[in-house]
Amino acid sequence: MTNKASFNEHIARKQPENKKKRSLTSPPISDIRKALGINDRFFFQRELFGGNGDLMNQTLDQLNQMNGIDDARNFLLANFSWDSENEAVIRFMELVERRFL
Repeated sequence: MTNKASFNEHIARKQPENKKKRSLTSPPISDIRKALGINDRFFFQRELFGGNGDLMNQTLDQLNQMNGIDDARNFLLANFSWDSENEAVIRFMELVERRFL
């Protein structure tokens, strides 16, 4: 049996201190979908959702309705097999965290 780090632990470990501080100093957002610029929307859709805009929009709607960051992380972990070292995953998780500040 291997001692495998959880998705959340792995993400936290990989983020440099300045990224952690940046997410804490970035303003909170009330709607992840509205916070996405056009470039980020296409980037996340391509890199994280296999080009499926409907899946991304459905996921964003579900994340926006969640009560806390732990629920959001558990939802993403249960539904997606993302590489926690991927730049797209890190940037997306920063947005999700800002939703729950």
